[in-house]
Amino acid sequence: MNWTASLKNFEFAAGLVAALGTLCLLPGAPAFASAFWGGTVKNLPAGDHLNIRKWPSAMSQVSGVYRNGERLSTTGRCKNTNTGISFRIDGPGTPLQKYNKMRAPYVWCQIRHETTPGNFANGWGRGRYMWPQ
Repeated sequence: MNWTASLKNFEFAAGLVAALGTLCLLPGAPAFASAFWGGTVKNLPAGDHLNIRKWPSAMSQVSGVYRNGERLSTTGRCKNTNTGISFRIDGPGTPLQKYNKMRAPYVWCQIRHETTPGNFANGWGRGRYMWPQ
């Protein structure tokens, strides 16, 4: 390959990268840069707490605990353990539309939480007790 062909390939690749970067900044385009979004624990019975578990199952080991009103760092990933279908809730839609998907029976949503000071892990909590921000 000669110098001119190499330069044209480089210019094409640079233009493609620039175009893709611009697409990510358009309104309504998916936000690829953000791994986490906010949520708040809601709707727990008085005096109860939300167990965060290692896997989306009531039989899984508890790795964290949250109370009503506490903020969560969610990954946007949820799973219906009855059907086995995973879905995302960090895309377009109002918080109410997202919550209506999360509160369905057997739905667990993934969060990122601190297990010990300075150590973080992903865990799962029941979606019906998480309000998306």
